[in-house]
Amino acid sequence: MAVDFWGNEINKDNKENQSPEKQKKDKVGTICLIIIGAIMAIWGFVSIFSSTEANLEVTGTSMSVEYNEYLEEYTAVVKGRLTNKSSKKYAYVQVQFSLYDAAGNNLGTAFANMNELAGGDTWVFEAHLFYSNSRPVSYKLSDVSGW
Repeated sequence: MAVDFWGNEINKDNKENQSPEKQKKDKVGTICLIIIGAIMAIWGFVSIFSSTEANLEVTGTSMSVEYNEYLEEYTAVVKGRLTNKSSKKYAYVQVQFSLYDAAGNNLGTAFANMNELAGGDTWVFEAHLFYSNSRPVSYKLSDVSGW
């Protein structure tokens, strides 16, 4: 014979004859298990994909821009350093920059990523923006992530 959450025997063939109190306990137990499961799933998801800016520091950034006459478009590269200030080893890290023209229009995203950044290590990166019709004149860090 099966038992419920509290160890009480369950008679599957005669469930409709159970007391209202027993039926209420069964519903409450089921709801509690669902809520606990949902909380654990959300916590796991957030811990995997949460912001890691506190552990990952971007420094020494600069931007260079080139014009391709053949394509009649600009390309830009943002260079810098990303340091893992923790002892945690990241399997993947990424930096992302928004680039702007003289009028303040967002021209797109330059990004770079790599696998395996150990605790205390520094990565020298180059984040690329390809094929912009307008000349990029400024940039800002838009995201640093890792897991």
